[in-house]
Amino acid sequence: MSAGSHAEERTAAAARPSLRARPAAAWLRAAAVAVVALAVAAVTLPRAFTVGIGAGLDNSWMAAIDIAAHEHLVFGRDIAFTYGPLGWLGIGRLAYPVQGTLAFAFAVLAHVGLVAGTMLALRRGLGWAWAVLGTLALLSLARWMAPNDEPQVAAVALAALAAVAALRHAERVGVGSRTVVLLAALGGAFAALEILIKLNSGATIAVMGGIAAVAVDPRPPWRAALAFTGSFVVTTVVLWVTLAAQPLGALDDYVRTSLQIVSGHAEALKTEESIRAWEYLAAVVVTGAAVATAWTATAGWHRIRRAGALCLLAALLFTSFKQGFIRHDGAHAIQFFVLAAVAVAAFAFAPRRVTAAAYAVALVALLGVVRPPPADLAEPRESWDAFRGSVTAVSRGAEGIAANRDAVRGTVNLDAATVALLRGHTVHIAPAETSVAFGHPEFRWRPLPVFQSYVAYTPALDDLNAALLRSPRAPEFVLRSEDPGGQFVEPATRLELLCRYREVHRGNGWQVLQRGPTRCGAGRRLVARESATTTGPGVPVPQARRGEIILARLRGLSPGLAERVRALLYKPYDRSAVIDGNQVGFAEPLFARGVVASVPAGEDFAPPFAMGWDAKTLSVNIMRQVLSPQQAEVEPYSVEFWAVPFRAAAR
Repeated sequence: MSAGSHAEERTAAAARPSLRARPAAAWLRAAAVAVVALAVAAVTLPRAFTVGIGAGLDNSWMAAIDIAAHEHLVFGRDIAFTYGPLGWLGIGRLAYPVQGTLAFAFAVLAHVGLVAGTMLALRRGLGWAWAVLGTLALLSLARWMAPNDEPQVAAVALAALAAVAALRHAERVGVGSRTVVLLAALGGAFAALEILIKLNSGATIAVMGGIAAVAVDPRPPWRAALAFTGSFVVTTVVLWVTLAAQPLGALDDYVRTSLQIVSGHAEALKTEESIRAWEYLAAVVVTGAAVATAWTATAGWHRIRRAGALCLLAALLFTSFKQGFIRHDGAHAIQFFVLAAVAVAAFAFAPRRVTAAAYAVALVALLGVVRPPPADLAEPRESWDAFRGSVTAVSRGAEGIAANRDAVRGTVNLDAATVALLRGHTVHIAPAETSVAFGHPEFRWRPLPVFQSYVAYTPALDDLNAALLRSPRAPEFVLRSEDPGGQFVEPATRLELLCRYREVHRGNGWQVLQRGPTRCGAGRRLVARESATTTGPGVPVPQARRGEIILARLRGLSPGLAERVRALLYKPYDRSAVIDGNQVGFAEPLFARGVVASVPAGEDFAPPFAMGWDAKTLSVNIMRQVLSPQQAEVEPYSVEFWAVPFRAAAR
């Protein structure tokens, strides 16, 4: 070989990166991405991180999930909620040192993961500079989500980004069977973890992962689908039995009761803020932008992969729309628009102009939803203070938790007599302030399965609570606070409370009930049937005579087929009752089974804890419109009044 040939080889070899240099360059790129992601994450921290337990409605259900997991209550039997036995990971509350520390770490990882995933996705179509700026803009707005919402939103977002990335990789370079199986198995395991944190977000991830598993390798599609399904089932069972310490036989109970809560949520808690009517149009525009981006990005793909990508997008947008618009307020609408922006980012490999325009539309809509004060939009100081506060709280451990218990005790303000009565006894706290169980661990908390009464959306959930009150395991005491607007909530449970519990003390706005023999007899007697229309005058409410309770049952306003389809796709019509001029919302299936309307004079609990209405007239309204102003529809209905035998209390 000539000297010239050797020189050419050396020149060519020098021009090519060595095998050793390639992984080094990859590691350097990964390190650079990590540094940038951490920098963006640092200036877009959520406005609150892991915090101590407080009083109030939301703090109370978060406290209940933490306590239930710590005390190894059985989810689906002892306690029913959409957050599962690992739900404490996603709610970020410091009730116990180990759980609180892990929840804090999970929240940090979720935030950093969302930043890195969004940035890497945008980089494919917009380049690094615009990807960083786009991620910074999105997360600066997303930080206005509730602290317990971001980990779940981040999990769903990361699943969508990963699923689309896997489909694109398979389309571009193909994947071997082992890689397909591995990716599908990892997706199934991630969905299993999330479904034990929160069932509905876990279900969304499972649906998207399943779609991607089928579409990623069309020849044959069953291989990845089996890997995903097998991994999902095995991981769910293993985590349920080991990390969650739950009996295997209760897994189906958790799924069943959580689905009951999901199915009844729309009818019971639908809300509509009229000032946000414009967000429906914004949602249509942003959805169109996301679909256009996905359609353009997947042009030329294998038809099964393209169909899978579009179905995945549809699943993400539909479930996030339901999450954001059933309770249409600022705290929920933001979740849809954040995930819609992430959906655009997932398909950012579309032509640059399409991606840029669609992402800009999504960000402008999100900005309109959040409407943050300009000074706070780019000011991370509040978030840094919250982050440092969380680090301090976690590091203080038991000492900080003890101080937090003292603060909760001061807020709920039980008097000494109440504490003495309940100490060492089994107690259920109604209707919602379960933070008492955290503040007073000397009580033996034995909740009704649906531990906050307003969440007993369906007859099946109401029966679950009522059955415990009838059973030998019923709590010895029930601690009640005032329950305005609770007349139509869990009617069977309220009847059992009236029948089986008597008041033994009240003080500082709390009532203490103690269990005793039932005072209600078997059988029902029809007292009256009154008919009316929704826009007409109300019907008279019969007054209970001594020895009976009057139940009211609504007839004639159950949803028809059209409304059921509407409820599946969006939310049902708005129904409310007017009792002597006071309007109260209700869920039709609960009113139809019979609610306590009238109790004999002197036999009901004294106000403000009375179970009966103490009313003379009742009327019912139904609103079919989506946006304000709403118009009442004319519908006929009837109310049946039934008498239940009721023995007077011993004096």
